[in-house]
Amino acid sequence: MILFQFGSLVFDKYIKYDGYDQTPNARQDLDSYRDADGVLQRNALRHTATGIEFDTHVMWSEDFDQMIAGMTASYINFNERDAMCSYYDFETRTQKTGHFYLDSNWKTHVIWRCGDRLLYGETHFAFVEY
Repeated sequence: MILFQFGSLVFDKYIKYDGYDQTPNARQDLDSYRDADGVLQRNALRHTATGIEFDTHVMWSEDFDQMIAGMTASYINFNERDAMCSYYDFETRTQKTGHFYLDSNWKTHVIWRCGDRLLYGETHFAFVEY
């Protein structure tokens, strides 16, 4: 089982213990509305969009650089920060593949510097399926 693989980068070894969240198969609607009696007339679409968020554990620059290089090398479109991804779906309990993009600008910070090495703090990533 792979929790989350972005292109060729398997993120699992970088994910902080107790730092992984998933919104499996989020339903999407198109032109749903409430009628005059207040009853929802729903038009649920067949395509769902899973959301995945996680924090990485603290890591030295060698591991951090390897993680970021693996992620950026997997981009289909650099401006969209997207890739074909594999993930374990908690709702269906199966491995799935989908087209995801990095939803936010990620942010990290440096905890410590030791010569040319940096110790990076936790980094938060959020990915959304197209």
